[in-house]
Amino acid sequence: MTIGEDGGAPSEEPNQNEDAGTAFSSSGDGENGATLGKLDPSFYLVGVGASAGGLDAIKSLLSEIPDDWPHSLVIVQHLAPDYKSLMRELLQRETPLKVKEVEQGMEVEPRHIYLIPPKSNIIIQGTSANAMTAVQDVEERSDAPMKFELLSQPLRHQLNLPIDLFFHSLAEAVGDRAVAIILSGAGSDGSRGLMTVKDVGGFVLAQQPETAEFTGMPTAAIQSGGVDLIAPAAELAGELNRYFKARSGHIDLDDIFSSEVDEDLINSILSTVSKHTQVNYTCYKMPTLRRRIARRMVLGEHDGLQPYLDRLQADPDECLKLGREFLVGVTSFFRDMPAWDALREKAFGRLFASGPEDQPLKVWSVGCSTGEEAYTIACMLDMYRETRGIKRDFRVFATDLNAASIEFARHAIYPSSVLADVPAEFRGRMFRFMSEGVSVSPEIRKRVIVAPHDATQHPPYIGTDLIICRNTLIYLSTSEHNRLVDNFSYSLNEGGVLFLGLSESADRGTVHFSTLNKRFRIYVNDFPQRRPTASAVRSGKYFVPMAGGEGRGGSTGAVSRASQDLKDLSFVDQILRVSSTCAIVVDANNRVIKTVGEYRRVLNLPDSGFSDNLSELLPHPLNTVVNQGLRSNAATNGDGWHTKIPFEIDNESLSLNIHIRAMGNSMGAHAQSIIAIRFEPLSFSSGDEAGYSEHEKSSEREGKLEAELRITRQALETSISELADSNEELQTTNEELMATNEELQATNEEMQSVNEELYAINAEFTEKINELEAANADIDNLLANASVHAVFVDARMCVRRFSEHSNTLFALTPNDVGRPLRHFSSRLKSSDHSKLLDAIDASIGWTYDAQQVGIDRPAPRPGNQFQCEDIAGNFYIARIDAYGDASGRARGVMVSFVDVTEQKHLRDELEDNNQVLEGVLEAQMAGYWDWNIPDNTEYLSPAFKKMFGYEDHEVENTPEAWQELIHPEDLPGVLETFDAHVKSHGEIPYDNEVRYRHKDGSIVWVWCRGAVVEWTEEGDPVRMVGCHVDITSLKEREEQVKKDAEEIRRFTFIAAHDLREPLTTNDNYINMLNDHLSEQADEFTTRMMDTIRQGNQRMRKLIIGILEFGSLFNDQQEFGAVELKSVFTEAERMLENKFKENGA
Repeated sequence: MTIGEDGGAPSEEPNQNEDAGTAFSSSGDGENGATLGKLDPSFYLVGVGASAGGLDAIKSLLSEIPDDWPHSLVIVQHLAPDYKSLMRELLQRETPLKVKEVEQGMEVEPRHIYLIPPKSNIIIQGTSANAMTAVQDVEERSDAPMKFELLSQPLRHQLNLPIDLFFHSLAEAVGDRAVAIILSGAGSDGSRGLMTVKDVGGFVLAQQPETAEFTGMPTAAIQSGGVDLIAPAAELAGELNRYFKARSGHIDLDDIFSSEVDEDLINSILSTVSKHTQVNYTCYKMPTLRRRIARRMVLGEHDGLQPYLDRLQADPDECLKLGREFLVGVTSFFRDMPAWDALREKAFGRLFASGPEDQPLKVWSVGCSTGEEAYTIACMLDMYRETRGIKRDFRVFATDLNAASIEFARHAIYPSSVLADVPAEFRGRMFRFMSEGVSVSPEIRKRVIVAPHDATQHPPYIGTDLIICRNTLIYLSTSEHNRLVDNFSYSLNEGGVLFLGLSESADRGTVHFSTLNKRFRIYVNDFPQRRPTASAVRSGKYFVPMAGGEGRGGSTGAVSRASQDLKDLSFVDQILRVSSTCAIVVDANNRVIKTVGEYRRVLNLPDSGFSDNLSELLPHPLNTVVNQGLRSNAATNGDGWHTKIPFEIDNESLSLNIHIRAMGNSMGAHAQSIIAIRFEPLSFSSGDEAGYSEHEKSSEREGKLEAELRITRQALETSISELADSNEELQTTNEELMATNEELQATNEEMQSVNEELYAINAEFTEKINELEAANADIDNLLANASVHAVFVDARMCVRRFSEHSNTLFALTPNDVGRPLRHFSSRLKSSDHSKLLDAIDASIGWTYDAQQVGIDRPAPRPGNQFQCEDIAGNFYIARIDAYGDASGRARGVMVSFVDVTEQKHLRDELEDNNQVLEGVLEAQMAGYWDWNIPDNTEYLSPAFKKMFGYEDHEVENTPEAWQELIHPEDLPGVLETFDAHVKSHGEIPYDNEVRYRHKDGSIVWVWCRGAVVEWTEEGDPVRMVGCHVDITSLKEREEQVKKDAEEIRRFTFIAAHDLREPLTTNDNYINMLNDHLSEQADEFTTRMMDTIRQGNQRMRKLIIGILEFGSLFNDQQEFGAVELKSVFTEAERMLENKFKENGA
């Protein structure tokens, strides 16, 4: 096409394309009906395609992504459908981003890495599930986030291209924010999808093939022409960050797209690029060109149009890159199949019936890009004529201005991934398998003529029956669009068909065309344009075919230069037409460079092929004369040659006055000769007769030559007849070999796909093996350094593995692996050895019995742990545990031995000490307890239980057991004391005197004292120990003492009361006597009276002492400090007489 594209419109142009169905087997019909979710501008969604060798490339990419990266990746790989991928756990170690396997309806979030699950393909929910359709403009988005949708993969024998599918969906979902990366892999998956990303203005990167383990996918991506940047995988992350920064940073795209931008700068840019690419871009839509310019500015980090113009003027390579941006081609075989079906139904019949059988149907594919569209129409026409027995042949002229695309189309070799685009009924007819991919079959290829041609600059072809021009006019300005539609009408025969497809329109050309199918824009040329439009006339050329079939071709540059030299000859054309003359300029190879005047009267398109060779364009009689004249002119060094011949044109007899002369430099270096032919009425003159005489002589010589040729031809016909039979046999053999080759190629394709999957699996297995080797080394070190005695046995009790330390019990060597454990003796005592083997056998049976009822990881068998003793008196704890594989299925048991000899001796000693302690406690009527607080288990000694009349087995060893025995009134106080002890971290003692209920119903008083002896780091109690002492007898004696004390208190009170009365009487008498004798008393009497009075006082104190003695048993008695010196002095005074009496 004119812009070198055959794809959908860019994002700023409306696209009316519709889904043509899905090439993939999905859970739905390819259109899920859901509305596309909203676009989150805070992060980019990057699609990554990889296959064989992709694991290392992905790890290299992730290793360079910074920890604070806000974006997300979707990694699409070729996975075997029956293989559980280890990719998630392998990649999670390489990145802080969260790695997830995509699930149906999963939301798209930032800072994630999404992986394709086995047996599924991924698209964005709300986008097309068909990578063959054009990208749709997003008209409506929901407020919900974007989500993934899973599609089931096609059958194994069908081609699956998950990377192409996701890239297409990504481009439709996010538009020019799409980013696609192609990493290592075989095949070409991704090369079509990235072109869709490129077409919407996205960013495409590829791993440098030299750094990839498999170069197929990166190479195919680069050859597609859609890759913006090529670098090693480790450098792609940095390029992504640079691109994201540029898009969000210093370049104001709105300024570039505004109408106020400096048009001179834009025109200068276009002029600079045109100078290097020899393509005129001024006829294309300016918004499209501006968007492509802005995109290159972003990638180059240019902050304005002037700096970018300076870059273009200094860097021809950047000019070529920008030119490729303008000429992006997106095409595929059978693109929009419903449109092709409509063309076949509406137009094929009338086209084949529009002309005689010996005149081939002529098709012009405008803007063919890499040829897929041209070969598509050729294949459909070939099948149509064969199935209906139509004899009329056809030719397809495929043109494009992109030289690289034309060269690709000429080779007609495509990656095998294109088979996904081709319906099954066309594949065998259209392709032949080869090592590089698939090639167009010779039957189709020979009917397609590929040539460079710019429909906006070069003249249109004439005499065509069908023109196909899809997704080309939408890129052109309105005036250029209208001019091309008029030229298409000029090119088509009356009744010819113009096929534009969904995205184009010929509304401007309704004066020439009537509508055959409105939806797919199929028109009939009812009123052909009489002359080409001004642009073609201005260029000075009408019909200049550039190539003549396979291996033939011209140079657009040469034609352009010749056209430039002849651009001032338009007035000559008018003069020659008035004088019934034409002029034909040829080069040294007799190829037509220029025609003016009434050249159509003598030049015609050949019935087979398409050529610019003069001999193939002239009718036979005139061809002979002209060739003779060209040879004669060359022999005379260009002095000129002239003749006249009679000639019949359209049943009119004319005289052709032919002049041939050499050209000068004024016509260009490529122009060699000019042939002037004047069409005159047939008349005879003396001068003319001389000319005819010369002609007759030439005709006579030709007659002799023709006779000799007839004899030679008869001999050749005999040889040909003999060779025909051999050729038929060889043809049959060749067809059989080709069929076999196709089958082998198909098998090879499947094997290649399987090989890619196996390589990906092998890469993951290699990674896993490395991890297992490291884990195995860790286990060996653990077994060796931890002094663990371990033996692993399988379900048949055969040794699988053993630790080095197990040789202290079993004399095992590496050669013993695989032998039954029963065949080996051990250093265990005979009874313990037999017990061990029986326990192993029982544990294996226990494990496999559990699996029979669906329990993969059963609880350990009761009795799987026991103590055993070797012949040297060492003790071990033998433990038997099941071990399983990654799925949890049991594969045998592990027998481990822990040397507990020292612990056994300590335990025996402890048990002896415990027995002594229990004996002491029992003698003192005491019991002890040991409480494991987190486990809520508590050991209660037998003496503890016996204290309340129970045997050891009658009371459980739990806190609840003793709490049920304690008196209900005392339990709250016990718990309160425990809480206080714990909260104070042991500073407040745990000390209680509480009542328990005896088994016979009586009350037992217990003194309970304990302490927490083990705490956690957080300060929580772990273990508490204590003892219970039976103080019932003490409590009983205490009660008896209290009763006796009450009796004493009552006695002392009565005695004191009875003694106080006489004392009071004595005091009264003494006072009376003292009053009576106060004047008469001598010293002795006075002293005696004082003695009596002091005696009464001592007696009173004695009574007070008796009362105080009685109050000692009063709980309310208060005690205080006493001055002992005064006590002793008083006692000495009271006992003074006794001391004297006894001489003390």
